[in-house]
Amino acid sequence: MRASDCRSTGISLGNESLLENCQANQNLGSGVKTGAESQILNCQGNGNIQNGIETGNSSILRDCSANKNTGSGIVAGDGTKLSFVTANENAIDGIAGGTGVNISDSTAQANKTDGIGLTIAGLITRTSVSYNLRYGIIVQTWGSIGECYAVGNGWIGIAAGENAQIFNSKADGNAGGGFAAQRGSTIRDSSANKNTFDGIAVTKECTVIRNTCNGNVDFIMAAGIHALGTDNVIQENTVISNDRGIAVDVEGNMIVKNTLNNNTLNLYTTGDQTLGPVVTVLDPNVPNDPLSNYIF
Repeated sequence: MRASDCRSTGISLGNESLLENCQANQNLGSGVKTGAESQILNCQGNGNIQNGIETGNSSILRDCSANKNTGSGIVAGDGTKLSFVTANENAIDGIAGGTGVNISDSTAQANKTDGIGLTIAGLITRTSVSYNLRYGIIVQTWGSIGECYAVGNGWIGIAAGENAQIFNSKADGNAGGGFAAQRGSTIRDSSANKNTFDGIAVTKECTVIRNTCNGNVDFIMAAGIHALGTDNVIQENTVISNDRGIAVDVEGNMIVKNTLNNNTLNLYTTGDQTLGPVVTVLDPNVPNDPLSNYIF
């Protein structure tokens, strides 16, 4: 079925709907709207004056595209699952979702605000976000973001609120920084390279472990890893060729087992920190503390 050039929504269905192999393009309202517990499979919602595709709560959206809409590409209700979707060049967000939205294997590129923006308990995996004007990905409280790639976004590549986790992800060349997370979050096993400003920035009570941060600069104050608050653990990271390697603005953090090189200032700390011994020369005859930070 095709619904195009309609004066309002192209296709509008109620709860428990099934929409498959349909197109709803260039309508004066949204392309597709469904109620709760619906399925939208292999459909298009492109070039509409409002949103491309809108779902009610607890729906499924798979193998769909929502591009070049004047609103957002996809607006997903609470508890909706999206997989293998594309949301590019929309005038607002690529994908916007409520509580408990799950997104996997998807793409959001060149949208005029955020690539993907979710509220509480969002889960995003194996997804690429690039060249969006604001955030690549932003998830509020209790988000989980894994195996994602954010490149060339206008603000921060991947950002999360409190008690979130970011893992096995990559953030390169973003204008406002690579990764950012709020209180109680974890960023692990990820890389942040050549971002304009901090590679990784956290507030307080966060864990930053086994990450690689290279070439993050703004010619003054950018850091590979930047802790703005207290009670953070910064451990086993490799930090090379940034303005500042590891920068800690408030006392009371733990900094151990990191490797740093070629930063303009390798370590910048304030006040009392739990800082592993700093080793600059390896002597095979002298045993090193297992918590040492290495600068070479």
